Amino acid sequence: MENQGKPSNENAFVEFFKGLDENYQRYCIEEIKRKIKKPPDEWETEEVYGANGELVAVHRRPIVNGQAGVWSEVSP
Repeated sequence: MENQGKPSNENAFVEFFKGLDENYQRYCIEEIKRKIKKPPDEWETEEVYGANGELVAVHRRPIVNGQAGVWSEVSP
């Protein structure tokens, strides 16, 4: 039995997926691949200093395929 060690909900999904039209299976797989987020190629970091020269915040944003993402604050 090929699915013997898998949980029943996984078995149910596998059986459901096998019942789909082959073209629709390929479509679903391509949609899943498209929606999986690629990790950033690199991170850009910006340090923010207060008037007294003390580090008050660190911001960073992802760079994916040369496109900069949204800044988010991380602990200094």
